[in-house]
Amino acid sequence: MTQQVLNRAEAKTLTRLFSDEGDESYIATFLKIPNKNSKLVDFIPNRAQRKILAAMRRSKRIRVLKASQLGSTSIITASFFKRTSVRANVTSVICAHEGLLARRLLTRCDVFYQNLPDDPILKPPLDHDNASEKRFKSINSVIYIGSAQQPV
Repeated sequence: MTQQVLNRAEAKTLTRLFSDEGDESYIATFLKIPNKNSKLVDFIPNRAQRKILAAMRRSKRIRVLKASQLGSTSIITASFFKRTSVRANVTSVICAHEGLLARRLLTRCDVFYQNLPDDPILKPPLDHDNASEKRFKSINSVIYIGSAQQPV
């Protein structure tokens, strides 16, 4: 296998893509999501989702008055998945209000992961994948998804 050297512009683009400022571009470029007909399509953030991403860039804590069917849960899950899968030493936690939603969010992460390009930088191997977490051992990062109903 030959090693490819990136030029300055390519390196800058990748650095931005993997930063918080690159969430929207990364999600639109690499993540797939089922549409209303259960067909996998590119995850192109809508206006409400872009506003949530912008708020997440400005602050570590945000409050979202969650309207139904705008995709707020999907975009937050995508952003947490991205940050966990491309950065070392990240622990992400999503707490759903009920177990069924927690399982659906973990399934959504499965879809995100399964449809990433087969590249160890973009798709680090999972060493632990169960009903509540996905762990990327090579970068020491993990995403937990649970519910408020689950015992601690």
